[in-house]
Amino acid sequence: MSKQYSLVCRPKKWISEPDLKKHYSNDLDLHVYENDGQVVSNFELMCGAIDDAIHARYLESVLDDAGEVEAGRVEWVEEETEGWLFWIRSNEVTFEGKFDQGSGGKVSLEQFKLAVSTFRDFLNDPKRDPIEVPFPDGDGRQQVN
Repeated sequence: MSKQYSLVCRPKKWISEPDLKKHYSNDLDLHVYENDGQVVSNFELMCGAIDDAIHARYLESVLDDAGEVEAGRVEWVEEETEGWLFWIRSNEVTFEGKFDQGSGGKVSLEQFKLAVSTFRDFLNDPKRDPIEVPFPDGDGRQQVN
């Protein structure tokens, strides 16, 4: 029996500590959850890398590049955000944080494209209404250095 996962995009939770002159987020906009509500840690590198791409237009270009790989016109593509590098291949997408966030986080191209397109749609929504979609089970093994 395969596990049931959901990909969820939601507004960030912000914390303000004026005395410490801090204003920060304690959560990503994007996570994969099991049915029991637990975050699936295997997908956190992917979610962090996609969440770092804060412009829907950039995510559209990532999807175009993934389509080039999927169609076999290029073997692989390297993408970059402010804090992440990721490599798109026809059989997997892997991630590396630029600031010791970890590396690996292998996901399928199908999983990656679904996460990117869902987050793009979330960013394009001016109200930022939460989005939840079924997420395919798969080989989201993560290696953290």
